[in-house]
Amino acid sequence: MTKYIYILLLLVVLTSADVTVSDVKFTEEFQYNSDDFVLNGAGIREKYYIDLYVLGLYLKNKSKDVNEILNANEPQLFRLICVSSLITSEKFNNAMENAFYDATDGHPEVYADEIRRLKIAFSGTWNVNDEFIIYYTPEKGLQLHKNNKLMDTFTSGIGFKTAIMKVWLGPQSVSESLKEQILGND
Repeated sequence: MTKYIYILLLLVVLTSADVTVSDVKFTEEFQYNSDDFVLNGAGIREKYYIDLYVLGLYLKNKSKDVNEILNANEPQLFRLICVSSLITSEKFNNAMENAFYDATDGHPEVYADEIRRLKIAFSGTWNVNDEFIIYYTPEKGLQLHKNNKLMDTFTSGIGFKTAIMKVWLGPQSVSESLKEQILGND
């Protein structure tokens, strides 16, 4: 009998879809506020072979279809965790500003106020293990939390949610390998 219990436990452990990236665990299932999510994928943002941050994408249902994810007007969530002491808010905000240019097809002025506020929300000291949650719901808009503290709420609708998601999922994403990882392709 104990042999069967051992085999069952082994199967449970081996079939777990939890993912660990750069010592950060992303659970297969994640609940935020009252929304239940599944991990679509998780990966690492590297630059010059230095791990900067890890990013997990949580959706209602897994999908590898970028357009479906970008256009879905349903709760979605990114978990971004800083894993390097080399990353600063200034460097991150500069990278985000450049990425928004691509994410808005060269028209970041459409979201100039939101980008300004986003830079403020991401400002301040970044420490290893700081966690940012980018959380979208159709009812509340897009919220940015840092270490469980609400930094700002953007009520600009699905267009801004799509633009911020394009930073990592768009045709000119900040990292093609990270894009593939959060799509669950890698």
